[in-house]
Amino acid sequence: IDPFADESFVSEDGIKLINLPKWNKGIKGLRAFLYRIPALYKALKAQKADYYYVRMRHYFNLLSYLAARKVKGKFIMAFASDIDPMSIRKKFQLEYKKDFSLFKYLSVHLPGDIIYNFLLKKCDYVILQHSGQDAISPGLNGKKVVFGNIIDLSILPDGNNSRQNYFAYAGSLTMLKGADKLYELAEVLSKNNTIVISGQPNDKKSNVIFSQM
Repeated sequence: IDPFADESFVSEDGIKLINLPKWNKGIKGLRAFLYRIPALYKALKAQKADYYYVRMRHYFNLLSYLAARKVKGKFIMAFASDIDPMSIRKKFQLEYKKDFSLFKYLSVHLPGDIIYNFLLKKCDYVILQHSGQDAISPGLNGKKVVFGNIIDLSILPDGNNSRQNYFAYAGSLTMLKGADKLYELAEVLSKNNTIVISGQPNDKKSNVIFSQM
């Protein structure tokens, strides 16, 4: 289900994509309750899937859980980072405090975290990124499964390049992921080094840092 797709279609591989054409219609804030939530739940429920899988902390994930229970499917949650199983207080300190917006925190982050913690107690399976997350996620009712990196790092080339010295950063630029530290590193590196960044800034402070770099 892709709310930003222009139309629904079935790919050559047999993958069905379903659009929600009125996703951006209406007044911002109200449309979430008047259209987005009802339309998304209806579309999820109509698939009658065996498994409903969610990742990231957003209150819309509750709709997948409700759809799974309605059609008697299984509900799976996956950790996206070590912060996911932490307390709401810890999430605030480590993630939201560095780029704080009261409106966004109360309307998006806090509801998302409350729903996320609720779903962790209700889900059938929890997918962990590494075994260390098992130690920081006690009390989960779902069956925990470690799903490691699908890329076999042992077969990758060593990356040696005798032509030039360079540093590569791949991933979104956020304060959570140390955008400020990347900038500090860039300042002390020799000007003979090239820095290649693959990713975009995702918060206000990182936007400033990105522009400075």
